[in-house]
Amino acid sequence: MAVVLVAAAAGSVSAYDKSEGEAFHDAYWRCERLAKAKDDPKRFSAARACVFPLIDQAKKKKTKAELAYRACEWLEKAADEDVVKLGEARAAFLQVGVTYVGEEMAARARFRAARLLEDALGDPARADAEYRAIIRDAPNAIAALNALVHVEQALPSNDARVQLYERELTARPHTALAPVLLTRMGHAALASPQLAARAVKVFDVLSRQDSAKSDDALYFGAKARVMTGDYPGAIAALEKLCATKETTPIPKQLLPGDLHSSRMDDARFLLGEIMRDSLGDDRRAEHHFRLLVEESPASRLVDDALQAVAAMHLVRGDRKAAAGVYKELLKLRPNSRFKKAAAELGVL
Repeated sequence: MAVVLVAAAAGSVSAYDKSEGEAFHDAYWRCERLAKAKDDPKRFSAARACVFPLIDQAKKKKTKAELAYRACEWLEKAADEDVVKLGEARAAFLQVGVTYVGEEMAARARFRAARLLEDALGDPARADAEYRAIIRDAPNAIAALNALVHVEQALPSNDARVQLYERELTARPHTALAPVLLTRMGHAALASPQLAARAVKVFDVLSRQDSAKSDDALYFGAKARVMTGDYPGAIAALEKLCATKETTPIPKQLLPGDLHSSRMDDARFLLGEIMRDSLGDDRRAEHHFRLLVEESPASRLVDDALQAVAAMHLVRGDRKAAAGVYKELLKLRPNSRFKKAAAELGVL
């Protein structure tokens, strides 16, 4: 299952919801207008005073939490980089986290409190502990993903990141954050040659999931297999990916172009590289490079694929064939970055 975590919009959402009533909706916007009165130096204090009665009046806990969070934002803005006042804002965010446990804005408030601790109050070690607590306590909240980013940045190596992901997955395997952790574990392992075998296992799991990311998993799993020397396994994964190609039933009308995976061109290029570099089979390498051009003519890799074909001809000493390939390339991409190489063969 693909999970997309998106950052929540600033300000209150439920407050705009007419289920709280038209009068409530209008009252909230009066508070917003007070906060936007740039000619009033006390605008944020006025907005906070305006919104507090609405917190009591709101029917839904979600609305109360979002309004309380908004009041904290205004307190932070009013602090204007004053460390003492920023500390007060942090305490207010933490109180929202305690008061509205279980609400999305509670986790978001805890995240904001940790950010203040890290960015404004100069205590990154405590902030790291608070980010980790958010991941532990609220792994289904959007704030958990934001907290994960900060924890990752503080880690010294890919190996350490892999350990983090593995530990969190083991502790909380059935949360909204779990697919993100699994994907990041795969990419972190892929970036460390000694962890390539683990990357293979992770991407194999991801490729079996029914999601839009399964093609990505096949592709990156193939790259990991190349690193382990499993060329047949890499080729099988890439060919499986390429077999997903579909064409629209009404060409150039309802859905012009093709509907195949966005990884199709990457897969073809990697197949060409495996055939050329690992198996020494230039004929099959050229087949895949040319299929890339045929299947994905708009791909950013068209230049590289035809350049690779031309280079193979040059290695064999066939300058005429290489020049022919460069002519094809410049016909498709008149401003190709390989224009100079073509000119050296007298193509221009």
